[in-house]
Amino acid sequence: MGHDDIIMTAITATEFFTTTDYADYVEELLDIIDSEKVDLMEKTLYKNSDIQDGSLQYDIYDLL
Repeated sequence: MGHDDIIMTAITATEFFTTTDYADYVEELLDIIDSEKVDLMEKTLYKNSDIQDGSLQYDIYDLL
C-alpha cells in the first residue's frame, strides 16, 4: 500500500485540463495578461501553421 497523494494529484490535475472550467480559467487569465504578451503567445503558437488543418507548429522553447 503506501501513500498515493502525488499520483492522485497528478491524475486529478490532468483531468482538470479537459474540463470547461479550465477553459474558462484560461480565458479569465488572458483578460488579465498584457495584450502584447497574448499577441506574442499567439504568434509563437500559430507560426508556420497550416491554415487548412489549423495545427499548431511551435518549438516549446520559443514559449519560454
